[in-house]
Amino acid sequence: MFTPRVLARRDARGPAPRGCPAQTTRAPAPNRAPPRRPPRPLPLPAATGHPPLVPDPLASRLARAARVSLGAGVAIAVCSAMAFWTALPWVFPSLGPTAFLAFVAPAAPANHPRRVLVGHGVAVLCGAAGVHLFGVADVPAVLTRLDLAHLGAVTFALAATGGLTVLLDAEHAPAGATTLIVALGLIRDPRDLALVEAAVLVLVLVCAALRRFGLGQRPPAPTRPPEHVP
Repeated sequence: MFTPRVLARRDARGPAPRGCPAQTTRAPAPNRAPPRRPPRPLPLPAATGHPPLVPDPLASRLARAARVSLGAGVAIAVCSAMAFWTALPWVFPSLGPTAFLAFVAPAAPANHPRRVLVGHGVAVLCGAAGVHLFGVADVPAVLTRLDLAHLGAVTFALAATGGLTVLLDAEHAPAGATTLIVALGLIRDPRDLALVEAAVLVLVLVCAALRRFGLGQRPPAPTRPPEHVP
């Protein structure tokens, strides 16, 4: 069935030739853009490049939480007691993450005792170098109102610490906090800088002893690659 408008157009063109079917025209459909769907939110693990987290069973987490809590607490308590008895900086902020990681992930390469000791030692040296390089050795420590000299000191200290620890195969994340503590002037006396490394050594020994006595998980023993048998 044709509409009057289509019939009028057909009559204006005349009859169709023989052998050709009659052609009909259709009114053009209005241009309607398809509805846009809202973008799906990207899951956080996929956005950051990390695999999705699969939590451990509750019983396993409770046992692990008890080991980490007791181990890290006892380890930092030993260093704090030494600071209390000697009135010297045997405990400082970046020592906490080192104690925490020693029981959370003792088998992680970054928590190897060599990397812990070398990483904090490099951090102390780089922080002290930044302080003297930018001339803030005699300037009071700052945490707010950062001036340009301290800005340069902390930037140099952290950049140098990151580069040198990678070159020396001594990557240890809490060392980044140690170098900022020194670069900001919170610890600046040469004796206190030496005590920072001594405190790290004490903490490493205490954590190793606690794991040996069963408080925490021991790092797995290195395995040798299988020998090729011809």
